Amino acid sequence: MYSPKGLILGTCVTAAFGLFSLQASAATLTLDFDVSFGDPTDPDTAAPDGPTPWMTAFFDDGGSAGSVDLVLTVSPGVGNAAVTGVYLNVDDAIGAESLAITPSVSNSSVVSSETINRNTNTHKAGNDGLFDILIELPPPGDDRFTAGESLNYSITAAGLLASSFNFFSAPDPSELDPSGPFLGAAKFQTTGDGLQSDWVGAVPVPAAVWLFGSGLLGLVGIARRKHRV
Repeated sequence: MYSPKGLILGTCVTAAFGLFSLQASAATLTLDFDVSFGDPTDPDTAAPDGPTPWMTAFFDDGGSAGSVDLVLTVSPGVGNAAVTGVYLNVDDAIGAESLAITPSVSNSSVVSSETINRNTNTHKAGNDGLFDILIELPPPGDDRFTAGESLNYSITAAGLLASSFNFFSAPDPSELDPSGPFLGAAKFQTTGDGLQSDWVGAVPVPAAVWLFGSGLLGLVGIARRKHRV
């Protein structure tokens, strides 16, 4: 029979290894678009339906530099909302203009209708700053990037890694009250009553989570020392 102390220790170890495996997985990067930064006082603004994240961006470099697979996925719970723009950043040392971005197999009909823009610190998202990459998607209609759908891209450039996209938007000097910076942003249309929209941003995992992981390892160490006494 497990003792309560043993159960707590086992839970701590499992959680700690889970957290640190996320940190150690340098070949992938996941951005969770889970922050609404549209104007809450604007009646034309409404957050997407369902729990967060409303969209994810998953980058995978396969463990080597030069090529990254990107998968954008809209949550199944967003209702009738559709994404019409995705904003991303890349390491300035690589440069957005050097990226070759090619759509690949996807489960959304919009893949043949998108426009991909690559210009460093050029693309403004709401009242956030300036982004390097803008994937423009069709307005709501027959071709929609919506609930449960994914778009896949192959991105190539010398030295490119998944971690190359882990960068914040640049400040916009004209923005007096910015919401960001964000690692990524997305424009959701047809939210709320179907006539509203919203801006959604991606932020990093809070530092407190990693501190919690360190604390778990500390608890494990204390438990081991007591066991030896």
